[in-house]
Amino acid sequence: MCKPLLALVALLLIPSELEAKDEAKPSLQFTVLEDDYQWNNDIEKARTTLAREIPPGTYFWSALDVLEEAGAHCTGDRQDPEIARCVYSDWMMVHDYYRANFYWTAVVHLDDGKVGSLTLDRTVEEK
Repeated sequence: MCKPLLALVALLLIPSELEAKDEAKPSLQFTVLEDDYQWNNDIEKARTTLAREIPPGTYFWSALDVLEEAGAHCTGDRQDPEIARCVYSDWMMVHDYYRANFYWTAVVHLDDGKVGSLTLDRTVEEK
């Protein structure tokens, strides 16, 4: 009698553990931005999503952490130490046949230790 009861309790706990894992997932993901862009072709929606996640005034290093958790690789700018570029890249098929690389580039401008401004662009490079 005890074993079936333990099995039942274990089964009831599984959904709450799965929900906890979903909550730990970062809210901004470049894969999701790309999927949305492929669906609606709206760069402004992607920019609004990014601005909502990283509003001006966000601590600079926290902003970079959010972008890196979203899948981007961030580096500083050699000419301007108050700029960081975060790039997410992947590939897709175009014209049903050709491979193309796409890049999401977020440029973070530092202002007194915080995000002063943030831009987002998407480019495609066909092979």
